[in-house]
Order: sequence, then structure tokens, then C-alpha cells
Amino acid sequence: MACSSASTASPVVDVHPEGDGEEPSKKKKGDVSQWKKSVAKRRRNRGQEYVSVGRNKFVPARQVGEPCGCPKRCFEKLGEDTVKLIFDEYWKMGDHNAQSAYLFKMVLSKEVKVPSVGPDSRRKKTYEYGVLINNKRNLLCKKAFLSIHSISETRVWNVLKKVGETGVLPVDRRGTGRPHNKKPDDVLELAHDHIKSLPTCSSHYSRAKSRYRLYLPPGYTHRHCYDLFQLWCEERNVDAEKIISFDGYSKIFSSYNIGTRPPKVDTYSTCDRLDIELEVATEKKEEQHKKDLELQLTLHKTKASEARNLIKSYTDHDDDTSAAICFHTSMVSVVFFVNFQKLSIFGGMQSH
Repeated sequence: MACSSASTASPVVDVHPEGDGEEPSKKKKGDVSQWKKSVAKRRRNRGQEYVSVGRNKFVPARQVGEPCGCPKRCFEKLGEDTVKLIFDEYWKMGDHNAQSAYLFKMVLSKEVKVPSVGPDSRRKKTYEYGVLINNKRNLLCKKAFLSIHSISETRVWNVLKKVGETGVLPVDRRGTGRPHNKKPDDVLELAHDHIKSLPTCSSHYSRAKSRYRLYLPPGYTHRHCYDLFQLWCEERNVDAEKIISFDGYSKIFSSYNIGTRPPKVDTYSTCDRLDIELEVATEKKEEQHKKDLELQLTLHKTKASEARNLIKSYTDHDDDTSAAICFHTSMVSVVFFVNFQKLSIFGGMQSH
């Protein structure tokens, strides 16, 4: 493997040319929308059945509640189809903030004009419930309103209670707070800087499957890298409380597309050298030199591909009297030939 120097502070992403916009140094991020808690929250906001994450409890889907039975006959006045339409439209929003804004608009708070139980009554306001049908407000009793929307009285009270003096409904901030045990950004940045300074090398033959995958030299396990991180922090006089734990370091390390085991197929130094020279030529705007390097790299990869195809053609035949071997000619000084009748040298590699 041809590895970059550990003394350089350039991150691992710098050895690669720009690609299709994918972040080279990081692994593909997980899809947060598919997490169990995200799926449960999305289904809950839509009134669908879901399984709670904390208690692993099955919660059935929302349904229209029982009719009110009040003298106004609210359900009969609206009709079954209208009740179902209101229910569907409310839960179709699928957003807690949008539903809260709707409830705030449909439930009006009014001052009590004449307290029925005296001036010391705790009831200072009365609430008027209604729904819009063809842009016309239709008044309902509280039970009918809650049953049609399949919500609790507490849900309505929480909305009205959070409204500020200006009448603006605050945004729901549940789950958006910073965890109390999360490390500060400057502490996490130390681990990122050290990981980017590790000696890495790319694979020559596995780039088609993992274009930005990088590899550490043999022996560079997570534990060894953490030991180097501690020494790295000591050299820079970093306070002990700013050095994260091994588990925290490993979690950050795992977010990078860096392997601690070398690939089964080795890297080829020519590719690494041409990639770096191409980057330098691009930065210095040496267009002619850049074109020459691109041509060299294309020819080199073409020869390597042809060599692999040649070796594959030898290994696929049914002749038991011959075999195929591939090795770098610069890595051997003496080759012993046993029962091999053909020797082909192609693309800097030997194929038998």
C-alpha cells in the first residue's frame, strides 16, 4: 500500500479528486426518517397505529369518538360524511405544530361576562368550539368537538395555555434540546482533527465498489489509534477533561470511511501518486500538465483492467495442466517456474 504521511495535517479527503458531491471522508449517513422513533412519531401525528419506542407498546389507530348526545345534536347536524371528512383532514396534516394551530383557530377563548358563582370564581374564561364548513363556522359542544377530532381535553388546554400575550402559538420544541451529557463541539473537534491526520491509503482494485474507502496501515486498530490520540493531546497540552473516552473516539472514528484492515486486493502506488499530482496540477492551474497526468492515469487503469481480464481468461479455462498467478514484478527478484509453459508480461504485472 502507498500511504500518506502521518506527519502531514491534511485530512484524508484531500487525496481524492472531487466526485459527485458525496462526502469522501465520511461513511454514508443513516436515514433518520427510518429510525423506529421517527416512524412512530410520524404515524402518531397521522393518527395511525404504531408501536411506542420507550415501552414497546402497541397503540391502535385513531377513530371518531362517540356522539355527544347533547340537545344541539351536533353529530346529526353535521352529518356522518362531514364528521368523517373533518376527522380525515385533521389527521392528514401529520404535523403537531399545524394541528396545534388548527385547534387554536377552532377553539375561541372569551371572558366570562357574568360569573355565575360569584366574583371569586376561578373560572375567568369560557371556550367556544366550532368547525369550518364551506367557510362558515359551526358551533359544537366540547364533547362533540373532541370526539370528531379524536383528541383529549388536555390536548386542547395545552394549546391554549402556551399561547403568548401576542396570540402567537409557540413551536413545539420537544426532543430538540441538547443532551445534557453531550460533549462540547471543541472537544469533539479534537478527535476529528486527529483522525484526519492518521496515515491512510486508498485501494487500487476495489475503487469501483468503494470509491472513497481508505485504509490504515497494519496494526492501526481503534485502540491503537486512541492511544495515539492521547499522546497527540499530550503533545498539544490539551486538558484532561477535554480528552474524550475510548467509546466516544470509536464512535467518531466509525463515522469516517476508514478501514482498519487492509483490503484483500492491495493498493497500487501509481494511482495514488497520479491522484496527488493531479490535485496539485489542478490547484496550480497547470492545464497541460493536468492533461498529461489524466492521460497517464487513464492508460494505467486501462492496462490494469486488461491485465485483470487476461488473468480471468486463464483462470476460467478447464485445462488442469496450467494455472494463473498475478504479482507485482517489483516485489519479487526470483521466480521459479514449475510446469508453466507460457509467460506473459502485461501492464506492469506478470500473468502465467
